[in-house]
Amino acid sequence: MTETTPFNPCSRKGEIRARIATTLLHEIKSGGLTALIARSPDFYGPDARAGIPNVLVFENFAKEKSAYCLVNDSLPHSFCFTPDAARSLVALAGNEDAWNQTWHVPTTSSPPTGKEFIEMTAREFGVRPRHRVLTRPMLRVIGWFDKTVGESYEMLYQSEAEYLFDSTKFSKAFGFEPTPYADGIRITASGYRRASG
Repeated sequence: MTETTPFNPCSRKGEIRARIATTLLHEIKSGGLTALIARSPDFYGPDARAGIPNVLVFENFAKEKSAYCLVNDSLPHSFCFTPDAARSLVALAGNEDAWNQTWHVPTTSSPPTGKEFIEMTAREFGVRPRHRVLTRPMLRVIGWFDKTVGESYEMLYQSEAEYLFDSTKFSKAFGFEPTPYADGIRITASGYRRASG
């Protein structure tokens, strides 16, 4: 996905997001609004308690439990390190030339598969990379009892194919290299270890 990838929503949430973005872009183009769009893939990082990898992987390994992966652990899936996202938003907001454009916040290219992400995280916690893949039927049942899981069910298509997020535009414009996954995972795991004493 790049900033110019056409909208092709296949979920209720996707349709709403596409309508919002289309309306915003129309207002920008007509001169009725000065704005920018900054997009991020799924995120992880220190204190990112709602991030999918934080909930399914870091929290569980911190408690010496098995991790989970959504739908398929053999596909690459882009994740954004939250400190990179925060720094990029500050940079975009403070740069007049960045307005009236769409940007992808810095996200490291060549993402790991779900299994590789889990293995890197397990190494940081010094535990075995035990994990379980949560299938669609399993998540449907869990969603009956957990509203958050139920709401995320329609977005599972993002985990059923390669999910590759390109932020080359931002990196070139701002000379910003995203944090490598190994470093981001190490920093995030360290935060969990500190929190647990």
